[in-house]
Amino acid sequence: MFTASSLISYIGSHGVIGAFCGVVLLSYLLEDVALILAAVLAIGGVLSPIVGWAAAFVGIFTGDLGVYFIARLLRKPVAAWKTDFPMPSTKELILCRFTPGLRTPAYSLCGLSQMPLFRFSQIIFWSGLVWTGTIFSLVYWSGEQTARLLTQTHWWVILILVGLMMWMRFRWKPSFLCK
Repeated sequence: MFTASSLISYIGSHGVIGAFCGVVLLSYLLEDVALILAAVLAIGGVLSPIVGWAAAFVGIFTGDLGVYFIARLLRKPVAAWKTDFPMPSTKELILCRFTPGLRTPAYSLCGLSQMPLFRFSQIIFWSGLVWTGTIFSLVYWSGEQTARLLTQTHWWVILILVGLMMWMRFRWKPSFLCK
């Protein structure tokens, strides 16, 4: 079993290409963890900040496209059960990028409802660009300050962030979940 430090040293021991591929592959399983790992690898000098950010972005973008294509391929078997799939709006797709737990259902609905690929990829490209740029920058440039902020003496910060995410998740009802 990997610990955080052993995972970082293992990925870092495979050079820039190995670290890039490791971040991309990890993002298919846990995209936020891969994004933070890319920033940590950039802080540690394993990857340059641009390469670290690019690895996280490529992994997240291709993973989102993968969810869309899998749902698109499953449209015919699933259509036997239900034929009317609501298509999320552009605003909803952008908000789903920033709301935990809504990306997979929203992107699956885009594939099932056969949203045009160009429109879907544009939306996830730009919202992913903002998301990865913001989180990567936050972790990279704050480095030690973030670690110090999230110690036991400032546990309330974690509670506020979790509370804000939970409030947003339960308060906001996307139309594609209400039908």
